[in-house]
Amino acid sequence: MANFKDSMNGRHERTSPVAGFAGQAANVVGDVIEIAELQAKLARADAALAAKRVTLPLTFLLLGACAAVASLSELAHGIASVLEVTTAFALWQAEL
Repeated sequence: MANFKDSMNGRHERTSPVAGFAGQAANVVGDVIEIAELQAKLARADAALAAKRVTLPLTFLLLGACAAVASLSELAHGIASVLEVTTAFALWQAEL
């Protein structure tokens, strides 16, 4: 009964709907900021894992590209030899 008397005597404070909405909006904004921070941490961890996993395949890809570039002169010489045999060109003409 004491609680009823206190609330009826005006001691109970009323909160306005705007204050309640502002508090809820602040909670939502705080949650959104926390989620953004967690997403940034997750992206950082994913990037570190991806960098660790891509090192070996990238090494082999670079090695293969170097081998392909190194073999271009042999390929050109082979094509020149075929041109020499199949046409009337001399070897020096086919290599041009």
